[in-house]
Amino acid sequence: MAIGKVTISAINKLDGWLWDRSCVGFGARRQRGSVFFYVRYRLNGTQIVKSIGRNGPWTCDTARNEAKRLLGIVASGADPFAQSLSSETFGAGVERYLSRKQGSLKPSSFKGIARYLRDRAATPSHSSARS
Repeated sequence: MAIGKVTISAINKLDGWLWDRSCVGFGARRQRGSVFFYVRYRLNGTQIVKSIGRNGPWTCDTARNEAKRLLGIVASGADPFAQSLSSETFGAGVERYLSRKQGSLKPSSFKGIARYLRDRAATPSHSSARS
């Protein structure tokens, strides 16, 4: 595992892992032609490595800032990824999904999917009325 500054030029040449020297716990990894940003931390004696996101929607600087935010939560003794999604509303899940998919879809496809899902999130299901 290499250690250095995670920058655009560094990730363009990246083959494997690169852990940031200035923000301990923040790193990048080239995987299947794309670069993904990660945060690594230790909580209750266990090392945890979680993905922040893919380069494109995330830049090196925005991913580093997100890693700092997540590591700040860890410093307070909490696991930033432990929050339950079961209490999340369908609308919040739709927005989370759309934020992940925006960079990988054509603009017209994204617009149609977003409109469809947001419409379904806004209106309750009437499946029992159709039976």
